[in-house]
Amino acid sequence: MRVPFPRFPAEFEIPDDWWVEAGMSEFVRHTPAYRSTTADLVALNDISGQPFKYRVLAGVHRFYASMAAGFEFLPSTTRGVCS
Repeated sequence: MRVPFPRFPAEFEIPDDWWVEAGMSEFVRHTPAYRSTTADLVALNDISGQPFKYRVLAGVHRFYASMAAGFEFLPSTTRGVCS
């Protein structure tokens, strides 16, 4: 399974057997992000280095999994950045 990045001309691959083993072949997204009660929702289009608004410091697996599952947002804890 090849998944395109939202705003970057590249894609990543998840082996089909991993996807099936994880039970994702029958997955149907019903919400814009997976459930979290303590995080902010950050649009996937706003994540991943320059010139994007946010970057992932920890939990890159959640970033890739959210894209592969078709979510639009990543529940995240954000912090300010010094210029």
